[in-house]
Amino acid sequence: MRTIALGVDGMDPTLRERWVDAGELPNIRSLQEAGAFGRANCSSLISATQWTTHFTGVSPDRHGVTDFVTANEQDTGSTENPFRKEAIDHRKLITTTDIAVKTYPELLSEDGLAVGLINPLPIWPPLELDGGFCIAGMITPPDADKIVFPSSMKSELDKFGYQIDVRYGDRPYGFLDDALLEDNEIDLATLREDMFDVLEARIAFTKYAIKSKDLDVLYSLLKTMDIVQHAFWAHMDRDDPAFGDTILECYRKVDDLVGWIRETQPDANLVVFSDHGFGPRKDPASGRLHAVGSLVDSYVSVPFQLKSLYHRFLKSETEVDLSDLDRLSGGHRNPAAWAMAGPDIRDWGKIDIAFEDITPTLVALSGRPVPRAYVGEPVADALICEIDYRDVDLSVTREHREDVAGEVSDRLYNLGYADMVKEQDS
Repeated sequence: MRTIALGVDGMDPTLRERWVDAGELPNIRSLQEAGAFGRANCSSLISATQWTTHFTGVSPDRHGVTDFVTANEQDTGSTENPFRKEAIDHRKLITTTDIAVKTYPELLSEDGLAVGLINPLPIWPPLELDGGFCIAGMITPPDADKIVFPSSMKSELDKFGYQIDVRYGDRPYGFLDDALLEDNEIDLATLREDMFDVLEARIAFTKYAIKSKDLDVLYSLLKTMDIVQHAFWAHMDRDDPAFGDTILECYRKVDDLVGWIRETQPDANLVVFSDHGFGPRKDPASGRLHAVGSLVDSYVSVPFQLKSLYHRFLKSETEVDLSDLDRLSGGHRNPAAWAMAGPDIRDWGKIDIAFEDITPTLVALSGRPVPRAYVGEPVADALICEIDYRDVDLSVTREHREDVAGEVSDRLYNLGYADMVKEQDS
């Protein structure tokens, strides 16, 4: 295997360096010392947008994914109250069919490389990659039959107790908010156990795929870190014997996987990166919760929105500790984290990049020319391998992929998306 990419959703560069310096993450330290690492500036704090930007190499205005939901273009000007169930709501969950250009796994597959994808966001239905495989990500509806290509791999997933993510109530995999936890009486001990069960099964299957699959490129997304930081951030620096080490333990599990990969795959290039960082929820001086202009992110309940509005307009300059008000205490922050080492990577040290630079870097490490249409640039100073470029048509028709756009639209409220409001600054 030439290249292994670990997407660690929400890995924060400040926490990473804090625990690297404290000796808690020896394998990530070794990875950084052997290659290049740093921070990656985020163009969005919405995971669906960031990961689509990563998989396509182009900006959201071209790939078309700006949130976890889409809207009927003819109804975007509606003034109906989105919190009323009787309101007409034309939003739907995004699917693979909403990605308007080819992904780099598809391009690499067309070039004859065997590519394996584990839990990519926002991919469902799974991409059909010749010679490789694809396991769908967290937007997969709970009752979906098609979660992996080829379908024969479903029995392999079952052997590992593989879950796309934990599902509580009627929500899709991996989506979580305060009301959901309260309505389903999920305590933090249960949440921690469930999240780590998902993470450990994914790590086990990632190791299995590395050992048993004849691949050129493997990508595995570890989504659990994001959910754990949302839920346990307020407990991290408290004298909390039950949950104070939950986030650190999650980082340790990723660190162990990094060490295993470097020990067992010394000839592979390993790239570890996140889509954004993390921090406590607060009301910034700008009066916005997110730099990208969204009032809330995908995990925030209606009560949190109302409290946020209160603090936004009445206490706009005040940092607010919401840990006692809501179960979820962590939120997305810029920048993201990244690190890489391997036979095609120089011992370069720290270098800060744009998040968009990771995609062309991975393509170059996979031995293929980088599409000139990509908005990022390979981290050339840190690469030993030759970097070539090419013109390639990235366009794709909806017919190119299975059209499942309508399958989940009628279940929007049941899946919890009626609680999502996106307010853009004019």
